[in-house]
Amino acid sequence: MNFVVTVALIMPAVLDFAAHELHSEYTSNNFKRFFSGVLFGMPGGVCLLSACRGQWLPVLLLITFFAFLEIALAVMFFLTGHLESYIARYERAVWIDEQKTSKSQNQIQSVKAD
Repeated sequence: MNFVVTVALIMPAVLDFAAHELHSEYTSNNFKRFFSGVLFGMPGGVCLLSACRGQWLPVLLLITFFAFLEIALAVMFFLTGHLESYIARYERAVWIDEQKTSKSQNQIQSVKAD
């Protein structure tokens, strides 16, 4: 029963994310994302409580389920041809531009010197 409830709470966020990222006809808005995000966070909160009580099985099961969802989404993105564009789009946000970083550090040092 708890697993069914957990899946029911998590799936709206997963489906919203997948539909949004696959650029389907489905349109997401901030309310849908907020509401599905709150539902997505509830099982995580229950797992934190379980961890505090020393009950590690629910925590391990949820981590395993999240790993399965990530793999399933990656496979779905790969099969639809969106995986490379998704990685490329978010990869730019992760890498640090060395020129901008050194310029920002020089500006900080000049402000500190003043």
